[in-house]
Amino acid sequence: MASTIAGTSTVNGIQESSTCTLGAHKYRGAVVEDLQLPPAFALPQSETIARAIDLAYDRDFSHIPILSGERKPLGYLDVSALKTKWEAGQADPNDNVLKYMTKFRRGPAQTNNLFALGEFCALYLEVF
Repeated sequence: MASTIAGTSTVNGIQESSTCTLGAHKYRGAVVEDLQLPPAFALPQSETIARAIDLAYDRDFSHIPILSGERKPLGYLDVSALKTKWEAGQADPNDNVLKYMTKFRRGPAQTNNLFALGEFCALYLEVF
């Protein structure tokens, strides 16, 4: 739990009170580049898992999005799970990322059955 420091200051004859957490001093003097995350990246569906693992560890990513040739998101790669399979001999370094990717669900949106049932719902709600 961070401790807070309360203080007062006078600016142009106006007294102001402020609080500051003790941990905030480590960011004093930091510039935007120091605080920004590394740029995001994604892999094409044709990439090998050996290259995917190398790129993930170079950038310190635990999950990598996989894109189609049209740059549409297809799914993501869980790097730690993939590395575990590779070390256990269950994955070949030349395998395609599609084989180990978790696919995003696509398709028609789920409909809410209460709205789909029409008048029955109104009667049910009336009784309820």
